[in-house]
Amino acid sequence: MSDKSLSMIDELRLSGLHENVELTTAHFNLQVEGLIEKAFLDSGMTEQEVADALDITVERAHHLLHSEGDLHMNSFSRLMRVLGYVVKLTPFKEDITDEGKAILSPADFK
Repeated sequence: MSDKSLSMIDELRLSGLHENVELTTAHFNLQVEGLIEKAFLDSGMTEQEVADALDITVERAHHLLHSEGDLHMNSFSRLMRVLGYVVKLTPFKEDITDEGKAILSPADFK
């Protein structure tokens, strides 16, 4: 149902923004999964060694290493540390155009 206080263009903008957020979340999750996979392969560790280092079960280590279930930031950070990495996030500001597409500012690439 349409909110009378919003114009159709505003509703479309919000819809595009929602889709952009969903795609951004999916993209972020894929990046995290890729980082974990690469770090695990590069580490040469077994799932048992990861489990022992994190003081968790092998089953839980398997879930963390193979992106099965939700991953909390604390678990991600600890897992990456055990695998030999420190995680640093770099947020950047993006502008949303009238069409709902993200445009990065040239300042973001400095």
